[in-house]
Amino acid sequence: MGKAADAIARLNLGTAKQTIAAAVGSPLNTLILGIHQEVIDRLRKKLVQYDASASNRLKQSIVSIDTSVPGKVVLEMSAEFYWKYVNYGVNGINVSHGAPTWGPGPAGTGTFKENILGWIRDRGLQARPGQTYDQMAFVIMQWIRYNGIKPRPFFTDVVNKQLTAYITKSIGEVYKEALTIEIKSPWQ
Repeated sequence: MGKAADAIARLNLGTAKQTIAAAVGSPLNTLILGIHQEVIDRLRKKLVQYDASASNRLKQSIVSIDTSVPGKVVLEMSAEFYWKYVNYGVNGINVSHGAPTWGPGPAGTGTFKENILGWIRDRGLQARPGQTYDQMAFVIMQWIRYNGIKPRPFFTDVVNKQLTAYITKSIGEVYKEALTIEIKSPWQ
């Protein structure tokens, strides 16, 4: 009887329980943190590929939040409010890009004109001779109102069914490793 108890003690079930619970420092927790960083890195890379990083504010604002609960891994992303305008585009009066209707931006985010002036500054654009930056901003604002902004799907290119499958497979591998049980009979 003592030999069976010794075999069970060697199973290291404490480590398996820690892994399943995703406790800090567990293999699953380490994997989840790594996945969060990989998703952030992929999103930032896509922003650069789509030339959507004039000031780098959007790129730098991307963070992940782990709201996982036992039995369910949840990966939430957060970024500056205008990420959706970049990802899904903006419809114009004359051109529809299939974007949702957005409405006004959140309080404290500046006016359309202030944001366009900031974008002009971030891009390093120069006004034409005899043109003020306010006039330049007005021209850009009118162009956007009529033509909209094409979508640059940096988010939907990364956060999709393939990402879910990748995460599921990765976590499945950790669980498989954590739950490997080996019972050996003592040699007689």
